[in-house]
Amino acid sequence: LVVRASCGVLALLVACEWLDTIHWASYGSNGHGVPFFHTLADLFDTVAQLVLLLLILALAQGYGVCSATVRDPRALRVVAVVAGMAYALLFFWRVVGESRESTLYYYESAPGVIALIIRALLCAYFLLSVRMTWREESNPKTRNFFLLFTGLYLLWFIVLVFIVLIAAATPPVYRMRTVETMYTLQNFTASSVLALLFHPAVSERFFELGGGSTEALVAKALHNPAYTSL
Repeated sequence: LVVRASCGVLALLVACEWLDTIHWASYGSNGHGVPFFHTLADLFDTVAQLVLLLLILALAQGYGVCSATVRDPRALRVVAVVAGMAYALLFFWRVVGESRESTLYYYESAPGVIALIIRALLCAYFLLSVRMTWREESNPKTRNFFLLFTGLYLLWFIVLVFIVLIAAATPPVYRMRTVETMYTLQNFTASSVLALLFHPAVSERFFELGGGSTEALVAKALHNPAYTSL
């Protein structure tokens, strides 16, 4: 499931880039492009971000790693609703509120600032979840996985802040190309690494994630009172 979800995120990101490429190629010839494709690309990008974020948070709670369930499904549902509202607000601002003549980068807008604050809170929640899951895990290889996973995706949370700072310092004429290139590479890399880590050839050989079987994950969850079913 983790590999399929990661590949789904990659597919959304690829579709987003193709739609934007068609839009901007048309924009160069007719002066207005294909606005529907541009809006659809923004929607795909927003959905990809949200799915990747929730997948990372679920993994931090042990889902697919040391249990077939998450530790606290109620908290994760609340997080999903809050994050979904923030990303939806940001999407509608990009579609409706962002003026073509404006030089304001969308993360400098009110919805963008709110999304950054929520992302910082989610980063703290991610670290707390990983810490609690790591402490309850006894398999040394799985503990090593959590150490690697935490380092990689803590960087993923933090990098967006640097992208926003670079955007603020970049002249408007170069801003979109520079920042969107960095942003797209960040999400492509995060999704690809996640798919690689959970590929059976890697996960079973190096980390023993879930003992290599869904049955083992379910059995472990049923005998561990710290976990509850989704």
